[in-house]
Amino acid sequence: MKRRIFCCLTAALAISLAACGSGNGSSAVTDEADMDAPATKPSEDMELDSGFSVDTEESEDPGNSEDSKELEDSKDSEDLESSETPEEDENADASVTVDGQMMTTPYFTVKLPEDWKDLVSWSAYQHTDESEQYYSLGFAAKECAEAGEGGNLCSIQVSTAPPQFIRYVGGEFVCGLKKTGEQKVSAYIGVSYPTDVQFGEKTKDLYDKLYAEAQRIKDSIAPASGYEKVEMTYAEALSDVETTDTGVILDAAMHTFTMQTMGGDIITFGVDDMSAASKDEILLGHCYEITYTGLIENDGDTSGASLVSLKNIDDTVAEKNFDAMYTASQVVLAFHMKSSDYLAGLCRFPMTLDGKKISSQEELASMDFDDAFTADLQRNIRYCDLVDAEISGDRFSISLIGQAPEVVIEKNKDVDTWSVTAINNQ
Repeated sequence: MKRRIFCCLTAALAISLAACGSGNGSSAVTDEADMDAPATKPSEDMELDSGFSVDTEESEDPGNSEDSKELEDSKDSEDLESSETPEEDENADASVTVDGQMMTTPYFTVKLPEDWKDLVSWSAYQHTDESEQYYSLGFAAKECAEAGEGGNLCSIQVSTAPPQFIRYVGGEFVCGLKKTGEQKVSAYIGVSYPTDVQFGEKTKDLYDKLYAEAQRIKDSIAPASGYEKVEMTYAEALSDVETTDTGVILDAAMHTFTMQTMGGDIITFGVDDMSAASKDEILLGHCYEITYTGLIENDGDTSGASLVSLKNIDDTVAEKNFDAMYTASQVVLAFHMKSSDYLAGLCRFPMTLDGKKISSQEELASMDFDDAFTADLQRNIRYCDLVDAEISGDRFSISLIGQAPEVVIEKNKDVDTWSVTAINNQ
């Protein structure tokens, strides 16, 4: 999938989730920070503040400050253990102050569960370059990490660009940030979670408990001193961010078109607001690149997105017979609609279903879709990649991995059309 994303944000995510080493600190228990930081709605003219940064000359290293020294000397309570000295570039401040359950970074504060002080370690990372700045505070279950199992629980991310990991690997958008007294959005906060196994057989119960708590710490995130919270949705954060995707047109009407993307999303966009120069002729079964702003939801809802352009890319994809591609695209549409009747209209009879002869269009059309076609087959057709598939010759099949479950399509004799001749659930 072709998208304009901020690659360095992904690097920050990977680094921030790494757990290593150990060290101890202690502090006196103090009053909790105010979790009810002022919130404002973004105004219509609100825009990204390119000046979001930390002046390293003015940033105080908590490890060398008098206040931090007093905290280290106090034995009243144990702080959350750091897995390492905060990692930072020469031009960025990754400092973290720990006071009991409260952690304060240059951009936000967060209150952690009380039992984390003995069970969880943290690491911080920040990077700044000419175009972007991001910050990460990650947490890991110590026992899992020390056993070489990973143990990553979550990572709180701050970036001058909306966090892209949310739509690709999962996570939650928290809010925008602006500097106190200013109108421009300076940064965005999101929370990422691991997508692979981070525990072993002996540590599973402990990890599950800590991970459940990690799912809730986002509710205690508040702006640090000098920043204010901006309540906004993830779609609003992406309103000025252009994203590209590619796919195959399944259906089109006078004002809309429906596309299957390479990621398996079935999306529908309107074209009335687009200029003629921004859209190519729409042809069913052909390959296109779309550019849009905003957010397309996981269920294909495009209400939070705006289409910018629609470009035919047939000349850049794998070899295609577009008469065959038309039939393939309509099979995908039939499975999307779960319509046995529509699918039957694409078949040449007699055909076979799991090796059993189906004699007529009426026989196939009368079948209950979910009874006739397994969930595995439906998934294979939904997520098949028609853009990269080489579709040529007189016979081919479409599926997720190039094998059954599959739908077999063959060229009809004496005419340049293609029909479904076999469907295999296994």
